Amino acid sequence: MKRSKRYQENAIKKIFTFASNMIDDDEVEKIVLHAPTGAGKTFIMAKCIERFSKEIDDELCFVWVSVGKGNLHEQSYISVKNEISNIITCSLAEKTFFGGRDSIYENEIVFVNWDKLNNKNSAGEWTNFLMKDREGFNFPEILDNTRGKKRKIVLIIDESHYGAESERSLEIIYDIIRPNLIIEMSATPKTLHPNGYVYINPRDVKEEQMIKNDVIINKDLEEVYSISSDLDSTRLTLETAYKKRLELKELYERNSSNVNPLVLIQIPNRDSGNDKRQIIENFLYEKGINYTNGKLYAWLDQDDKSHVLLQDRMKLIVPFDSKVEFLIFKQAIDTGWDCPRAQVLVKFRETKSTIFSTQTLGRILRMPEAKHYPDDALNTAYVYTNIEKEKMKIEKETCEGVVIKNDYSKRKSIYEPINLLSYHRNRPNQGDIEKEYYRFFERSFIKYFDLTSGDGLDYKENILNVVKKGINIDPSIKTALLSNGVIPGDAVDNIKANEIVYDNLFGIKTSSDDLQYKFISIISSVLNGFPPARSIPTVRQAIFMAFKKLLNITLSRGGAIYIQSLIVGNDEIFSKILDDSIKDYKEFKLVNIDSFSQNIESYNESWNIEERIYYNPDNNIIYNASKSLHQPLYLKKNGDDGKVDQLEVDFINYLEEHGEFINWFFKNGDESKSTNFGIRKLDGYVFRPDFIVSFKNGAIGIFDTKAVGYMEDDTKIKAEALYKYVTDERYKGKNIVGAIVIKDNDKFRINMNEVYNSYATNYDEWEHFDQLF
Repeated sequence: MKRSKRYQENAIKKIFTFASNMIDDDEVEKIVLHAPTGAGKTFIMAKCIERFSKEIDDELCFVWVSVGKGNLHEQSYISVKNEISNIITCSLAEKTFFGGRDSIYENEIVFVNWDKLNNKNSAGEWTNFLMKDREGFNFPEILDNTRGKKRKIVLIIDESHYGAESERSLEIIYDIIRPNLIIEMSATPKTLHPNGYVYINPRDVKEEQMIKNDVIINKDLEEVYSISSDLDSTRLTLETAYKKRLELKELYERNSSNVNPLVLIQIPNRDSGNDKRQIIENFLYEKGINYTNGKLYAWLDQDDKSHVLLQDRMKLIVPFDSKVEFLIFKQAIDTGWDCPRAQVLVKFRETKSTIFSTQTLGRILRMPEAKHYPDDALNTAYVYTNIEKEKMKIEKETCEGVVIKNDYSKRKSIYEPINLLSYHRNRPNQGDIEKEYYRFFERSFIKYFDLTSGDGLDYKENILNVVKKGINIDPSIKTALLSNGVIPGDAVDNIKANEIVYDNLFGIKTSSDDLQYKFISIISSVLNGFPPARSIPTVRQAIFMAFKKLLNITLSRGGAIYIQSLIVGNDEIFSKILDDSIKDYKEFKLVNIDSFSQNIESYNESWNIEERIYYNPDNNIIYNASKSLHQPLYLKKNGDDGKVDQLEVDFINYLEEHGEFINWFFKNGDESKSTNFGIRKLDGYVFRPDFIVSFKNGAIGIFDTKAVGYMEDDTKIKAEALYKYVTDERYKGKNIVGAIVIKDNDKFRINMNEVYNSYATNYDEWEHFDQLF
């Protein structure tokens, strides 16, 4: 059996505490387990049931209902049976209760598909064999008999966001099953006010190495096209995915793993899907992959035969060493289908829709062996598609904390290994933005516009002050559309969005739903690492409350749309206010959390700069810098002005101006991941210096840029850690230097002393950067 992860153990404890306090209540209470794809919801619930049976005195039995497409309850049955102890009996309702059974046993889990309970005809009669009147006992009678034996029923609803709140579903829950306790599991729960709420942060799941680091779209697609330029978009997508699977297989073998990576190919649901299937099959046949040799499998409605059991299918497809290399599907495996060796998804554009289902992307998110590998390529999921960039949409997020990246920069060939010692420490869970944030936004709002508050508040004066700051109080928000866009006929299938030639852009009034999307996008862009799903509503509410309290603008009579228009129409100003307030709130949160001790440190004695770095283009800009090791150079939009850090830009320009003295510079990432360079601070935590520079004289420089006077206590810790790191590595024979870098007027100065003193305290200790040349 699998060993539970720390976040799983915490969830089990919380659910058990809720359940033990609620099971005897007269009212039916509800617990919600809100867990992202890949967190192991089924495993967590299996362990909860074990603990319930051992530690709760009442006689308990369990009804496990799977909601969604396909026979997901059968997969749940298989998964739970493999994980749970033999004190629990697992049964499939349609197989177990066709005979003479009159009730559910103590410590028995009965698995059932929601659709098999939920169907009525026009006369209001149950149509499924389990529910309708028949010889022997139907399911409602079995439940009545179970309650009659003083046995308490715990109802578990898996994937509860699919219809578990419909009128008929509520009838089944409260009139037919009549449980003593309900536990819902979902990555996107819809229950607004449960009696018990257990949330698993996706960052915790990633840090425990249960899911992959990133989802990358169309990796290496352009390179394959440059080699085989005669390929059309369909064959190019398939060819690249085919090559990626071979590469992954080789990497697994190098890591002594028997995982045979699986490629999922999703075809359109309409009739065009059948034509696409034929093209796919022909392509794979040419590669020696077919149904006959077992390397190809189709999971489609028209191929479903009653004699093909789900358990047999899973035994064929799921094992790490399965022969199946490619699986063709439509939507049958979108929800709940679990095959951790699936790592590549191929999706072809639909006739009308170009949406990626988050559930489908979740199929390739799990780590097969619940651990990360030394090679980050194995810690990544891959999507290949011929959907145009502008038309590509993702329904919700794939998984909070996992960024879908489709742009990259490539390392120059001049690079030679630098083999630095690098530390990595998992970032603490800072939680969600909660109601305490309201006062932080209000404070930044008041400060920026110089508003009055409290006694003597004057709405008119406040509005005048807002106008004085340059706010357009009557914004007309427009959406830009292409006019006469031209795509060369020989490049239709491969052209990038920014390569489309057009006459001009024209604007039309933004619809209310698009306005809300832009409003939410502004909030999302300044969350500073807080998870969007549960933080955005709080930030939005803080904005609305501040406008009402300080400017007397209410949400009624179009007020909500007007406030959103003001934010979107003056996005630079409000992005700064939001950014400042969220950063202040983040510092408050970090001071008041106690999870730092739970971080795990690792190090790499031969760290080198990645060959390729993938970026989310929405959060970065391309900056022209010829001495950047990676081309193009992407800079993160995270500065105080909502764009990029100007000090970093100035330092890059300085290095460019002195290019004759350096080979290259590398802009280090700030995410808490092992591929970014990190130095261990004296308090045991890790910071990531901003730049690594290769000098013509053979030295490697490590530099962290700081604004004069900014958070000097923190800068001192980093500076002295950097000094110790450089000293230790020079003792080992490394030719490296390191320093904190500031800008004094037009000059850059450095501090490389063992004991750090700020520029204001002792400017004599700060030398000109030029000396390093």
